[in-house]
Amino acid sequence: MSETQRLRARLTGQAVAPKCPFCGASNWSVSATPMILPAAGDDGALIPGQGYPVRALVCGGCGFVRTHMREAVEPANPDAAD
Repeated sequence: MSETQRLRARLTGQAVAPKCPFCGASNWSVSATPMILPAAGDDGALIPGQGYPVRALVCGGCGFVRTHMREAVEPANPDAAD
């Protein structure tokens, strides 16, 4: 099973809406590498060394990018997913 298929199955199991909110497409690709979404303080300034590990999903219809926390979309033990 590909990473995209594994992620799609995991999100479907969590009742996440599969359709793009902009164009309605449901074909998403997963970013090749995890990303860090920077954390900011109450004043809006970035907090060095802090952030949220996310995976980016890109809509195949319009290119809209959505992010999900990595632990929500990746299995705790990737070897057990196959």
